[in-house]
Amino acid sequence: MRGRFDILAISETKLDKTYPESQFAVQGFRMCRSDRNIYGGGVMIFVRSDLCFTVTKKLGDQNGIDTSNFRTEHIILKVKVAKSWLTVMAIYRPPSIPTSQWKF
Repeated sequence: MRGRFDILAISETKLDKTYPESQFAVQGFRMCRSDRNIYGGGVMIFVRSDLCFTVTKKLGDQNGIDTSNFRTEHIILKVKVAKSWLTVMAIYRPPSIPTSQWKF
């Protein structure tokens, strides 16, 4: 696996439920996806299959960040690396969300 990525995040996948997960299977990786529709948006994350991870809805109380106010499309993963947990996010900000809100 040398020279390959461990985690890959892709935004603006432009996928909906009509595209089966098997169509995007990559040997040696597991995939998480959050679809919108064929007209825009959507995110996807590939994680090397031997890495332990969980999908979470929030960044965690210790960070004090409420992602429900972001109005973005996102996936948040907690990935175990060595003896620590790393937070990985894939985020898509639709053009309808004002930049001023995103900067906050």
